[in-house]
Amino acid sequence: MTPEAKGVASINRATAEAHVDFLACDELEGREAGWKGGRIAGNYIISCLKQMGLQPLFEDGYVQPFEACHAERQKRGQRWQVHPDSIANLKQGVHQSLDLRNILCKIEGKNPNEIVIIGAHYDHLGYDFVYADVKNLLRFLENHDTSRFLRKEPENLDAFKQGTAFLLTITGTPQVYYGYEMLMNGSTSSPGGDGNVRLDVPGGWPGETKSWFTPEGRSDMQNEAWNYMSALLHWRQGNKIISDGEMKHFVPQNGVYVYERYLGDKNVMVFINGANKEVTINLDRYAESIKGQSYGVDVVTKRNVQMGSELKMAPKEVLVLDMKK
Repeated sequence: MTPEAKGVASINRATAEAHVDFLACDELEGREAGWKGGRIAGNYIISCLKQMGLQPLFEDGYVQPFEACHAERQKRGQRWQVHPDSIANLKQGVHQSLDLRNILCKIEGKNPNEIVIIGAHYDHLGYDFVYADVKNLLRFLENHDTSRFLRKEPENLDAFKQGTAFLLTITGTPQVYYGYEMLMNGSTSSPGGDGNVRLDVPGGWPGETKSWFTPEGRSDMQNEAWNYMSALLHWRQGNKIISDGEMKHFVPQNGVYVYERYLGDKNVMVFINGANKEVTINLDRYAESIKGQSYGVDVVTKRNVQMGSELKMAPKEVLVLDMKK
């Protein structure tokens, strides 16, 4: 059995759910960078790395500590700074600081100059604050140097819709790799390597019998994916809440991840059910974002979703709601 096959064989649903349930539990309070929940999550990951026999990158362990600072009274546009020179300047005045850390391990190759470095990004969105302008941060699900978001031809659009909604509603500038909207799939780890994710889109070349550039040439599932993404992109175009607004996200509840995008008195709320079952969540915990608004309009289906005391979500359902009074 190859090392890759051994690795795949070691992954099972029960183990994956155990990791997710712990890292997403309410007690970790969103694993916010620099705070207790983030440190607990980091220690948990270190214990998992030790259990798997992965060696620390550094002689004294897996942790690379660093500091982030900002002025006590921030001016508009200022952000947390991590560069040593910037920190030194900030420390000359009144400032705030956070003790942060990266977690890194290594796998050594057969030759002395071969080494794989593995980093644990367990609080990705929690580090938005370190960027000077997070709204110009490039966000992507895939590109020409990575496996496709869809490793193989999908059986349904659950993952596609959740990934698309997330990419197009979080802060930053989304990048969409060609063919994603037509469900192109592939893995760089399969035979063929990078060629698997750089294939031509069928159509437009002499002698080709089908074209994905027309609805008639695409499958029903491809057209559904195309229309879903098209609806979100047209809604997003010129939408200042998404391009210029702030983001607030909540600790997942029963497998449902919720976040708000807001600008002035306008806001959008996104509900993503990661569970394979119907889930009912209590909406009281989101009162600071719902702000007494009675319903939201799903931007794709145009369905009115009532903001009562509870919200029932179908398995893997995603809702992008324009909130209304």
